[in-house]
Amino acid sequence: MLLLETAIRVARRRGDRVEALHVHHGLSPHADQWADFCRAACAARGVTCRVVAVRPVRRGGESLEAKAREARYAALSSLCAQAGSHVLLTAHHGDDQAETVLLNLARGAGVAGLQGIAERRSLGSLLVLRPFLRFSAAEIRATLGTLGATWIEDESNRNEQFRRNALRHRLLPELEALVPGARANLGRAAGQAALAQQVLDERGLDDLSNLAADASGFQVAGLRALSRPRAINALRTWFRHYRGHAPSARFIEALLGQIGSPSPSARLVLQHDAERFVLERGRLSARALASSAEPPPLTALRWDGESVLEVPAWGGRIRFENGSSRGLPAAWLRSATLTLRARTGGERLRLARDRPSRSLKNLYQESGIPLIKRRRLPLLYADDSLLWAAGLGLDVRMLSDDPSEGFTLHWESLDERDPERDPGARAAGS
Repeated sequence: MLLLETAIRVARRRGDRVEALHVHHGLSPHADQWADFCRAACAARGVTCRVVAVRPVRRGGESLEAKAREARYAALSSLCAQAGSHVLLTAHHGDDQAETVLLNLARGAGVAGLQGIAERRSLGSLLVLRPFLRFSAAEIRATLGTLGATWIEDESNRNEQFRRNALRHRLLPELEALVPGARANLGRAAGQAALAQQVLDERGLDDLSNLAADASGFQVAGLRALSRPRAINALRTWFRHYRGHAPSARFIEALLGQIGSPSPSARLVLQHDAERFVLERGRLSARALASSAEPPPLTALRWDGESVLEVPAWGGRIRFENGSSRGLPAAWLRSATLTLRARTGGERLRLARDRPSRSLKNLYQESGIPLIKRRRLPLLYADDSLLWAAGLGLDVRMLSDDPSEGFTLHWESLDERDPERDPGARAAGS
């Protein structure tokens, strides 16, 4: 709420436009009331409020918090792309930062983890800014009280079964009593770690430039010539910069142990998640594992105004939302020859009017969508023109200039939703 109040005031001075985005996770029995509260608060301030529902799904020992965060940022990134916005503001504060640093330290994180929550980061073509990281939760509540603003407290914040909450209510107050100013000091430590990580990244990229590194791989002879700490840093930098993810320290050590000893003519294969790493003729190459299943078939769609189209062949459904941003014209959608297709390579999408089109491969990497998920994300075509890529958004060249008639699209996979919702949704045949 304070971020909303602040953004409105700054935007008015700058002549910018503000939209509020609320992600409905469906995890609280009060989630519908929260969405209604956000809509009403924005309406009272003359601000557009866009609400999107997600369904975080975890498997095995996966963290619910992590899965909710993954679903939230995917939804926010898609909404911003469809709205033509390049900047996303979030209200993370200093207490969030202190908790994140302590949790990462307890997990044995390296410098990258100890930098905590970044004040600014790129999410594909989106710039994410967190202007409140230097303010405490108490300062934010006090300011809201001064403004006479109301807000909602998530009841799950009191549930100490979540490690972050236990740390917030038990450990941090004790630490603050022992070391006054501990929360702020942890934020400063995160800033120092971020500077150190920037130096490590610069050194890593410099080393990788001497290894002819790109997204497909790198030459290992130069890596073997580096000291072990520099070689480990170069590997971590390569994964983060070129592959869009950061494997565990154990995997990095195993990979370095494999490629650090054999002769350049040796061949080895190492597998991790959905990727296989192959050493041939002195170069390590990353290759996607072949899927055991055939890609879903080309699927013909016919849209006649439904809010949801089930697509069983692709294991999910498409949601159509109207009127909250520029989107695909309704009349055109009804008459278009639409098909869902699998990626074949080389496809490009333009997510913003002032940016060029870019390859889906690069956009998926920057959005942090892993390879294993990309194979099941459909592409929507009208004739032979790519309109939309699930997980990324709509091509701006196809959008209507009239927000009232534009439809935006959202993808929900079968594993991420409740099959009992929207029982009247129509299925699209192939």
